Amino acid sequence: MDGVLLAGDVGATKTRLALYRLKNRKLEESVSERYESNSAQGLGELVHRFLAAHPSKIDAACFGLPGPVRHGTAKLTNISWTLAESELARQLGVAHVRLLNDLAVIASALPHLTESDLVTLHRGKEPAGEFEDTVFTVVAPGTGLGEGFAVRSAGIFTPFPSQGGHAEFAPTDELQTKLYNYLKAHYGRVSLERVLSGPGLFNIYQFLRDERLLPEPAELRDEISAAPDPVRIISDCGLADRHEICAKSLDIFCSVLGTEAGDVMLRYLSYGGVFLGGGIPPRILPKLQRGPLLSNYFNKGRMTELVKDCSLHVIRDDRVALLGAAAAAASQLQSAA
Repeated sequence: MDGVLLAGDVGATKTRLALYRLKNRKLEESVSERYESNSAQGLGELVHRFLAAHPSKIDAACFGLPGPVRHGTAKLTNISWTLAESELARQLGVAHVRLLNDLAVIASALPHLTESDLVTLHRGKEPAGEFEDTVFTVVAPGTGLGEGFAVRSAGIFTPFPSQGGHAEFAPTDELQTKLYNYLKAHYGRVSLERVLSGPGLFNIYQFLRDERLLPEPAELRDEISAAPDPVRIISDCGLADRHEICAKSLDIFCSVLGTEAGDVMLRYLSYGGVFLGGGIPPRILPKLQRGPLLSNYFNKGRMTELVKDCSLHVIRDDRVALLGAAAAAASQLQSAA
């Protein structure tokens, strides 16, 4: 069934909205806008603003949200919005409205990604065909650490959210054990997100500095203290090997990311691939390609050959959440037909 779809990528700071055309099972974006989330009292207000600028009759809508969605409702933690599918459907006059966790939205996009949307770090065995039962997983470090997965069975692709980013961080060597103890002293419980996120990279840097494992040059200290985004300074310097403490911070980050990507593959047997999303992996791509990520991804003892069967990709398209929301809206429309 063809139609017009409204897709949303909702965040505490920014919200992106887009219209897609569904024709012959293919999605094509027609227009998009970006808004400050706090410029409105709620999502419905932003959508009305968007549709006033781009009038269109919407057949189905889906919005990706940072947080859990239960029974069609969600309460955003970093902005005072409480959203409900039924209320949004009433406000917008759209019969089919769906709210999804943002990682489930990214998982929804996976069947629509092309080779140009991805950088393949390791090519494993490809699934035999679109009707083979297969699991796909996403690990997405950014402002936080998101994880999600999708199951394809009998040609039907179903996404699922996860809160795996809040699982316990398990160190794998002596240096990571010292990092764990440092973070435990600061936070009590140490989740993966304390390491695999933008703030997590800064945590690693502070650990190396505070424990006097590597020196912090004065010029770097001044640059970081003056920067609106210290993580950007650390990652850029680490990529350029400009300061040893920054390069080592990125090495530790990539080691833990590789370990977690391999663990996720084993937990879900995701022969469809492990996909690294979020804002950080595309930014540090050269480090992922030449650094310790792959050796840690493969380092699974007796299960190493099993992990090698699974491809590992980086999603380079920063609009993947909009595409996934559109794909989820299309699924609603097709199910209702």
